[in-house]
Amino acid sequence: MSTSSTLSIRDPRRVREGLPVETYDEIKRVLNLSDQQAAGLVHVSLRTLGRRREEGRFQADESDRVARLARLVSLALETFEKDEGTVRIWFKSPHALLHGEAPLDHTDTEPGARAVEDLLNALRYGFAA
Repeated sequence: MSTSSTLSIRDPRRVREGLPVETYDEIKRVLNLSDQQAAGLVHVSLRTLGRRREEGRFQADESDRVARLARLVSLALETFEKDEGTVRIWFKSPHALLHGEAPLDHTDTEPGARAVEDLLNALRYGFAA
């Protein structure tokens, strides 16, 4: 399965049924995150993550948070023409419109994720960001 198909989650039924752990792993890979970093962004403990790995998928509420992060990574890949290195740097670099914080630090809440999405869309469509 390709990165774009792994991270493109348009069907809410997939989230309700529980996203596969592979989606989380692809986010981790693209952003070069440790389990501790990525688990923190989707609000699951490392112990819970271990159980989900055994089960093969996340629960619906956890999947919703994984899907949020996947949506942002997918949008960033589109914005930066699939250049994963640029995506990594962008997510981890402070941005003035995020009060000097890195976009990655805003992805753990829906309002923060919306701000990151707005920035990516501004970049994508040529507005000042």
